[in-house]
Amino acid sequence: METNAETNPESNATPTEPANALENNAPPAPTASQKARSQRRQKAVIDRIEDGKYAVLLVGSRQVEKSIPVEQLPEGARAGSWLKVRVTDDGVKDILVDEEETQTARARVQAKLDMLRNRPGYFTPVTPADAQDGSIQPLNSMPSESQESEWKSGSEQK
Repeated sequence: METNAETNPESNATPTEPANALENNAPPAPTASQKARSQRRQKAVIDRIEDGKYAVLLVGSRQVEKSIPVEQLPEGARAGSWLKVRVTDDGVKDILVDEEETQTARARVQAKLDMLRNRPGYFTPVTPADAQDGSIQPLNSMPSESQESEWKSGSEQK
């Protein structure tokens, strides 16, 4: 294969010069805009606290799991709190609680729970007096034979 230097003597390129950085087997250095993008604030939620020592965060839209010591969490942060964080090569830095996002998420969950609790026949609260006077019957954990046969016949019809 002929190089530009061989076909065009006026060219400044020499056959020994690599055409691009990939031929050097070295990845190209990240640009300033790529560095800025990788260090911009991202949303994260505290998924759980493990052993009271580590907070497991789900970071970004892909929910990448990152563990950090609980000492790095801002005051008032707890499981379910939403955060704004910067992820660097050294880990998660510059952590702030996102109160607005936390309240929005809690309100959304509460609305779903309320909807489920208000469905007819879903849940009836039991008071200690109800439990003591015997008016509440325990639920059978095992289906009766008639229920089981109904379920089997219903699934065979599909």
